[in-house]
Amino acid sequence: MGIRIHKVLGYGLTNVRTVDGEIEDQRINPDSHFLTDSIPSHKYQDYLADLADAGDESAELELDLLDMAPSKEADTSHLCTWGKVSNAPHILLVQPVGFPRWRRHDDPIDYEQEVLREDHPSPNVTRTVSGIHPFSAQYMDVRTGEKLAGETVMTWHRFQEGKHSDEDLRQRILDKIAQGLGYKDHAEAESLIAPMVPEEVRRVCAWGQIFTKPEVCFELRPMIYTYWA
Repeated sequence: MGIRIHKVLGYGLTNVRTVDGEIEDQRINPDSHFLTDSIPSHKYQDYLADLADAGDESAELELDLLDMAPSKEADTSHLCTWGKVSNAPHILLVQPVGFPRWRRHDDPIDYEQEVLREDHPSPNVTRTVSGIHPFSAQYMDVRTGEKLAGETVMTWHRFQEGKHSDEDLRQRILDKIAQGLGYKDHAEAESLIAPMVPEEVRRVCAWGQIFTKPEVCFELRPMIYTYWA
């Protein structure tokens, strides 16, 4: 079919270390079936069932939803996009199961927008503002991956994104809000708070053994990845 524009939503890394296009990054398992095009040793639904049997209610709910979903939505074959296919091996993106609309080819509008980019057809990453629906407006501490609950973190985010005529006052208010969240000041909060990586994405990473440590998931950020291939 020739070269097409691919647009993918997901949670990814943009700093994968490679040598001659091959992964040389201690965080990433190059033998993952997602990165080798091999067949997984067991199905994702079986993995969820094992978690559910161990008392994981979130995994049990996801399993129930997938059991009711059309086969297209339960597909697990294209959940990890590694940028080698687009000459951008530093990019790796993971998607949850059940969201086939998070991946598509270009339409005429996409094409016209892309060719207007000065650097096309180079791959392009656009960070989303606060996660991806239906997982948006949730935040975590990147050290632990734990969700930051309550309205305070949302107030911090809204004030951070907003503007104020008195920048010094704005910074003082941001510091106070950050301290209410348990951080030293706004600068520390800004470095340690990130959009929540959904449990559904973390489970895909664990099932596919994409990373060498579970904590690597906390480095993933929500993004739109556009590439030509």
